[in-house]
Amino acid sequence: MADAVSALPVSIPPGSRTLDLSREAERSARRQRNTSLMGLGIGGVFVGIGAVELVLLGLSGALSGNLFIAAFLVVLGGSIIWLTYRGGLRDPIARIQLAHDAATFMSLSGRTVRVAWRDPAWDLEIQDPAPDPSVKDEAKQHLFFSGMRGVYGTLGRGDVGPMLDAARSYGLSVTIRNATSDRKREHPIRRIRIRASP
Repeated sequence: MADAVSALPVSIPPGSRTLDLSREAERSARRQRNTSLMGLGIGGVFVGIGAVELVLLGLSGALSGNLFIAAFLVVLGGSIIWLTYRGGLRDPIARIQLAHDAATFMSLSGRTVRVAWRDPAWDLEIQDPAPDPSVKDEAKQHLFFSGMRGVYGTLGRGDVGPMLDAARSYGLSVTIRNATSDRKREHPIRRIRIRASP
């Protein structure tokens, strides 16, 4: 995967800057692979148990509550497999090129999303876990971001400043506020929002 990232063609015009997020992207993809394997394994176990029970109960020919439970296990396991397959960070951003006319986001797979600074759809949110005392110091170095046209990934703490500087210099609105990451208000975070100016 590292080779795929380093092989991405990058043409840097004068006055532009590129943020190399390849380590962040590889880290996210690796964590997602581990989570996906666990989800697929759990789903597979449910499907296997349910299928075996369906066959055994089907051979007996008796219609019982156990038959419905076995069918439920197959459906549950299939749902877990499907949700695991459909969810997660499969293709995080590996590079962001900050040029005079646009920001270009390049993913691990080579998919490119170019968003002009003047585009009214500009909207990117960065979540900084630094205010949460329960988060380990190492985890606080990785700030998740998501935005327009399916852009998502993580920034290193040192990449946030250049991103915000570029956004401000090209006239975008940058707001920073304290919030929580869940409804129970257990995990304080800092939300940084970059949007087109009104």
